[in-house]
Amino acid sequence: MHDEKLTPNKLWINCKQATQFVVMHEFGQLQIKQRMALWIHLLICKFCRLFNSQSKAINIALKKNESEKNLSLSSEKKEELSHLINELQRKHV
Repeated sequence: MHDEKLTPNKLWINCKQATQFVVMHEFGQLQIKQRMALWIHLLICKFCRLFNSQSKAINIALKKNESEKNLSLSSEKKEELSHLINELQRKHV
């Protein structure tokens, strides 16, 4: 997907890329090089670590709320959101 920007010699990513990778990780869309780059970045950046933990907490709360109320998105809406996320990633990389 975005592997063209992340070569083996470029495991250093900026905060903007890190936040994109955090979101992609939540959807299981990270390749191994991207996961490594994110892990390295999170080791050194306390702000992105905070974003990562907040993102996880929000997703846990949403999943809990979804299971309690038995709410879910239709497959159509999920696909629409996935396309929107991918489009935003292409524009910002």
